[in-house]
Amino acid sequence: MIPYKKFNFFDKQTIEEGESDLDNIDVVCATSGRGYLVFGDVLGNVHIVDSDIRITKSFAAYYREIKLCAQVKSFNYLVTVGDDQDFIAPTVKIWDMDLIDPDGYPLLYNPIELPTTFPVTYLAVSPDFTQIAIGICDGTVYIITGDPVKRKWYLSRNIKILDTDVSPVTGLGFTFDDLGNTILFVTTYDSISTFYSNRNETIEIEDIRDQTDGCISNCATITEKGELVIGRKEGYYYYTLNGKESCKPFNSERKLSLMSTYRDYIIVVDQASNLKYNTVTLYENENQFVAYTGPFRAQNITILLIEWNEIIIVSGEGKVYKLVEKDLQAKLDILFRRHLYDLAINLAKSNQYDSGSIIDICRKFGDHLYKIGDYDKAILQYINTIVPDDGEDSDSKLEASYVIKKFLDAERIHNLTLYLQALHEARAAKKNHTTLLLNCYTKLKDHEKLDKFIKTPDLSFDVETAIKVCRQGNYHDHALDLAFRNKEHKWYLKILLEDLNDHMNALTYIKELDFESAKDNMKKYGKRLMSSLPVETTEFLMILCTDFRNEAENPGTSNKASAEDFIHIFVNAPLHLVEFLEFVTNKGEGTILSTNTLLELYLREHEIDSNEREIKILNLLQNCEYDEGHALFLCQMNDFKPGVLFLFEKLKLYNEILQYYMDSHDYGNIIISCKKYGKIDPNLWVKALTFFSETDPVQCKNEITQILKSIDDERLLPPLQIIQLLSQSPNATLGMIKPYISKHLKREQKHVSDNYQKTKRHVEEIEKNKKEIDSLTSGAKVFQHLKCERCKQSLMPPAVHFLCNHSFHSHCLGDNEHECPECEIDNATFQNRQRSLNENSRNHGEFFRQLDTSYDGFSVVAQYFGRGMFDQKKSSYPIMDGEIAALDPRILEDIGIIDL
Repeated sequence: MIPYKKFNFFDKQTIEEGESDLDNIDVVCATSGRGYLVFGDVLGNVHIVDSDIRITKSFAAYYREIKLCAQVKSFNYLVTVGDDQDFIAPTVKIWDMDLIDPDGYPLLYNPIELPTTFPVTYLAVSPDFTQIAIGICDGTVYIITGDPVKRKWYLSRNIKILDTDVSPVTGLGFTFDDLGNTILFVTTYDSISTFYSNRNETIEIEDIRDQTDGCISNCATITEKGELVIGRKEGYYYYTLNGKESCKPFNSERKLSLMSTYRDYIIVVDQASNLKYNTVTLYENENQFVAYTGPFRAQNITILLIEWNEIIIVSGEGKVYKLVEKDLQAKLDILFRRHLYDLAINLAKSNQYDSGSIIDICRKFGDHLYKIGDYDKAILQYINTIVPDDGEDSDSKLEASYVIKKFLDAERIHNLTLYLQALHEARAAKKNHTTLLLNCYTKLKDHEKLDKFIKTPDLSFDVETAIKVCRQGNYHDHALDLAFRNKEHKWYLKILLEDLNDHMNALTYIKELDFESAKDNMKKYGKRLMSSLPVETTEFLMILCTDFRNEAENPGTSNKASAEDFIHIFVNAPLHLVEFLEFVTNKGEGTILSTNTLLELYLREHEIDSNEREIKILNLLQNCEYDEGHALFLCQMNDFKPGVLFLFEKLKLYNEILQYYMDSHDYGNIIISCKKYGKIDPNLWVKALTFFSETDPVQCKNEITQILKSIDDERLLPPLQIIQLLSQSPNATLGMIKPYISKHLKREQKHVSDNYQKTKRHVEEIEKNKKEIDSLTSGAKVFQHLKCERCKQSLMPPAVHFLCNHSFHSHCLGDNEHECPECEIDNATFQNRQRSLNENSRNHGEFFRQLDTSYDGFSVVAQYFGRGMFDQKKSSYPIMDGEIAALDPRILEDIGIIDL
């Protein structure tokens, strides 16, 4: 007996007489599946029927009666079986419903006659339309194989169901196994057989044969899951590829006449004992309820069709009924009114209802149980409403406060604790939930659950809140264990240092952390550890800033922190700071700030051990990286002269070095500094000369002589300026600079003499060239060359003679008759040089740069004057007014271009 609850989840609709076109048709078979119904009648006609049960198209498929028909769901084909002549083999026809022939009929492909005269009993088509099975009343099954793409089908084989006493085939069905193999179920009155069926052969699966009993015709069907369902008088049975799976007995014996499936429902039609009506029942097996049961005042229901989400029922008299399923919400409302919330939840889940709605059903179920006082079951339903905060349905969850308020009474603290535990297990708890749960444990004095909660791995709760609650309740061991297991380093160290004052274990714990955590915690707690464990803390910081390794976290990896991040830790321990910074610096891991700090510490103790400290400071300045400006300030503030001079030199402050020695009246080092840095900054000699001239020129005569020699060698100042400089000193005499003036005058006299000779030679050359030009332009040129300069053969006309006294055969010159090949290279060189000089003469920026830096500015002007910079008559490179304006007006006046 099936203990199923009964509901009315379907609405029955009766198509009245006159509203259907099937009233006057003697229907024999029917099928559906492509958005319309197909009916076959005794006259061999096929009728296409729409949702209003109106015939939209009819065509004659057979000359005699049509027996069976099947609609192919994957392709728009119709398969029919019927008789074209009496007592002749039945014919299988395949119709293409998308293509129409010239007569207006669907296109018919090759008809196939079955090699039998026995009546056909059942027709089945594989879902991929590669096989068609036809059952015969003598227990034979014919298999037609085809290709729907190529549109070709042929009779491939037949199956004879053995061990039957000429039992007709009562049911056929195709399905697929997990490997994609086609499976064929065959039922007779007294057996059930299963076959592997492919294009070429059919193999029976012996393990799934059932020879104990079969079923009557039309009482075998295939579910959407590929299961075979067999209906018998005592109940219906499920068969899979593993054999008989289950049996669902009726509450009493039934006289079954028809069976089919619709979604998850099994449709059973049985006939009343008085044959006056039929009963249609829909069973839902997963949730075990009857979705519909009702009588139909028809003597014989022969057809069940599924289309348009409706169940179409047709009787032998042509009466048509429809069963239309209520929507899910209507079905749930029925269940809510009967307080069947558990069934409502299962029904919603089986229909893929959204999780938010399922949570709302669970909430209603919980409210109902809470109202009737069943708190234990109510809290279980409220637990079902919990959704993780990071879940897809977190927006539709029931707020935890809704449940918590209901169970705040002391007598319901156990239920509240259970709910709070579930919140944490689902990773949906917040900080206040953790606090409340721990308070429940402490109020219940349930130390066992408290330990279990804290020590349960992968349990989701706010660890920080749990640690705070344990600390407030003086459960330091629990808090310490929580912090350790959840790697809450901050809280673990806070408990050790602030609650337990265990500095040594705190430092040991920091040493075992990963690099980043160790660095951050030493920044935070280093000062506290330094006050109690200065030696151990300093040693660890040395390792942390040079070669920190954690083999457990990152084996073989070395990390280094910046020393400057920990200087503040040593505010009350300068000696340890010096030790720390020296170690880091010697390892080459010092930074600018750390080196500046170490230098400042050295300078503070400079007077205590001057020699050793001076060596350390200079070594630091020479070999480390630091802020030179800051270091110079420190050295000057602490009057550390070696450091000041070193930094002056490093910063290339040569004037400051010279000034330093001038302030100290260190004449020897003044000269040494000028010799050392004078090539880099020649003005140092000028500055030194100015200094000695203002000091005591008589006493510093030797120094002035050396300076004048260097100035003269480097051409730093003209003699007139030197005389003006020394004339400002009341103690300077002309005899001090007499050797310098005499030497300079001799050099200038020699220079003038050389220039005069060059000028004379150039004038003579110019006169010679003028005479040669006059000779070429006004006189005749006699060419007396007898040989060609190119081929060295005797000259024969035609010949070409150049003014450069080179002669050539005309054919030796080729196309270039306007330039002498022998002089071509020299001429090109001369022209390039002239072009370069002209281009350089236009470079005003370079002109002014040389004018500013040259010892003799007039020679620069003369040089550029010779290049034609000021020649306005040159046509190739004219000087524009704007360019003249860019020159110094005083220079333009001197060379006669403008008149100021």
